[in-house]
Amino acid sequence: RPALPEPDRLSAQLLLGQAAFNSGDVQRAGDLFDAVAAASGTGHPDAALKALLDHTLQSWARLGPRAALPVAVRARRLAAGAAPYPRACAEAAWALCSWLSGDPAGLDAAQTAASGLIPSAAATGTGRWGLDPAAVPADIAVWAERFSLAERLLTDALRTAEDRAEPFLLFHAAFSSSDMLCRL
Repeated sequence: RPALPEPDRLSAQLLLGQAAFNSGDVQRAGDLFDAVAAASGTGHPDAALKALLDHTLQSWARLGPRAALPVAVRARRLAAGAAPYPRACAEAAWALCSWLSGDPAGLDAAQTAASGLIPSAAATGTGRWGLDPAAVPADIAVWAERFSLAERLLTDALRTAEDRAEPFLLFHAAFSSSDMLCRL
C-alpha cells in the first residue's frame, strides 16, 4: 500500500519476494528484490542490502553462481558501511559466488566473513536465510578440503542455529556436515 511508511513497505516487499521465491515464482522474486534495492536508494541502505542478498541467493539457486556474482558484488559494495553481521553476510555471498565461479579469492573472503562474527550474529538474532556467515564459509572450506576449519565452522553454525532456533541454518549446517563427512 502506498500509504505505508517507506521502511514498512520495503520490508513487506522483501517478504513478498521471499514468498515468491519459496513458492517457485523466481522471476517475481527477482523483480521484487530489484524493486526494493532501487527504491531503497541511499535513504534505506539496510533494506537495499537485504534485497541484494536475497536476490543473490535466488539468482544463485536459479541460475548459478556466475549469474549471481554481479548482484553479490553490488551487495558487497553496499555493505562496506554496514554493521558487522550484514557485512559478513554480504562477504559470504560474494565468497560463495566467486569461489564457485573459479575465483580463489572467495576462500579468503569466506574466512574473513566467518572470523569472529558468529557470536555477534547470535547476539543480534538477525539471520539471513541462506547466506549466513555461520555456514557458507564452512561449505567453501569443505569444497577446498580444509576439513579442520570446516568442522570448526559447522560446529559453531549448528550451535548458533540451535541458539537462535533457525531451522534453515540448522538444516544447512547439518547437510553441510554430512557432505564433509562423506568427503572425509
